[in-house]
Amino acid sequence: MTFCFKHLHLDNYSEVQDEINQYCQSLQLPVHTIFKPLVVDDVIWATPKLFSWFAKNNLTPVTVAYIAVAPESNQVMHVDPGPSALALNFPVGDILYDAHTSFYRNKGRWSNSSTPHTNVGYIEYTDPDPEEVGRYVLTQPTLIHIKIPHSIKNLSTQPRVCLSFRFKIDPWNLI
Repeated sequence: MTFCFKHLHLDNYSEVQDEINQYCQSLQLPVHTIFKPLVVDDVIWATPKLFSWFAKNNLTPVTVAYIAVAPESNQVMHVDPGPSALALNFPVGDILYDAHTSFYRNKGRWSNSSTPHTNVGYIEYTDPDPEEVGRYVLTQPTLIHIKIPHSIKNLSTQPRVCLSFRFKIDPWNLI
């Protein structure tokens, strides 16, 4: 079985989570479904405890994105483009136990697409009979394999939001 995801433990997670939540609140971004790339240096400045943990683990972020999935919605199945195979996602705001990320066996078709509002490219995955191979709820920092077809289903009445980091070198050592 291919690696899909792993929840990570940070000793100072509550402090890191406070930094992330305060930073994301300051952005005043919309709560509809959005994938918005952010400026890495701005995130570094706003979250020093998080970036101290990154430095301690030899992680150099090269991209960071604010990802929101609207209430009562399903994200399309997709893989993320680019050289990174792994992303580290941190929940923002309330933990939504009615929202989960599913991973699927790769047996469908691919097509290039882009996000509404921000026009960020991604690779859409289509499968008339998708076979789920893994699922998690974003309750803590979670390392995910973004080259495996995945999607978020948000059954809650709130947006499901995270900050998602890609690194200069994929952190396979954290698995």
